[in-house]
Amino acid sequence: MPDSVRSDHAWRMREMIYGHVRSRAVCAAAELGLADMVGTGSPTAAELATATGADLALLTRLLRALVSFGVLRREREVGGEGGTASPRSARR
Repeated sequence: MPDSVRSDHAWRMREMIYGHVRSRAVCAAAELGLADMVGTGSPTAAELATATGADLALLTRLLRALVSFGVLRREREVGGEGGTASPRSARR
């Protein structure tokens, strides 16, 4: 099998796997109500964790994933007190 075909198969497999991860991340954000919270400003990860009752470290991972998937954009460093997130296109 040529390398280009292998590469194409590997790319397709990665897309299938990450498609599921993206879907779960968006579902988790929806279940926490993050779109409503970030749509009204740029709350920090700590503020979002307090408002949702989520663990700060886990929520920070979710926010970073959403930024990498293009769902949110980073205002400053995402995480802790200094991090904020804003919607890229949700709730406009």
